[in-house]
Amino acid sequence: MRVAPLAEQSPPKRDTKLGTELEAVRNDVDALILQDGIDKTTALGVLKLLHTMENMLLCAQFEGERTIETLRNELTVSKLTHKQADMLETLSGDVANVRQRLSHLESALAAPLSAKKR
Repeated sequence: MRVAPLAEQSPPKRDTKLGTELEAVRNDVDALILQDGIDKTTALGVLKLLHTMENMLLCAQFEGERTIETLRNELTVSKLTHKQADMLETLSGDVANVRQRLSHLESALAAPLSAKKR
């Protein structure tokens, strides 16, 4: 059985194809180490390399998922911050309008009172 060199092999794809492709690599490795012309030391070395690569793949996948989750959280915080900024701006405008109305009402009330004092 011919095993394709690394340059010919495509990188494993994420999600559903990853498990299938990883299983195919395991089968190729099993076929390679069960050949009559390979000694036990070489077969164990190949298995060790396979397990190391699987471990590295799992670590990379975990890091990728962790990065995605971190970025999602940062995006959520950013959206909430933007929403709070918009709400604060609206509230500041409302407070300014209320102050202006209050000032007009004070002026309107002060005018009749000052006229009565005369």
